[in-house]
Amino acid sequence: MSAHACALSPSEDSCRYARSTSPTPPLCKLLGMTREEYECRARLLSAAALATETSLPIGHVAAAVGFESQGAFARAFKNLHGRTPRDSEAG
Repeated sequence: MSAHACALSPSEDSCRYARSTSPTPPLCKLLGMTREEYECRARLLSAAALATETSLPIGHVAAAVGFESQGAFARAFKNLHGRTPRDSEAG
């Protein structure tokens, strides 16, 4: 995963989850990620499962994993997965 796959500019930072200011956990250090990158990756992996295994609209998938902006969600999803959320939808 690119170090910037989940990085959002301040104007795109629409994830409703509060960022932690506590030290980076050992697992994140072992994986070479910040806490924010790890949490974002986990949300986006959950989103991929929701998109492929359910018929939820993409906007609902984005909200379910903590994004208020569908556009920011789509950009982060594509950065991690190499495809858009719509390309991952259940058929």
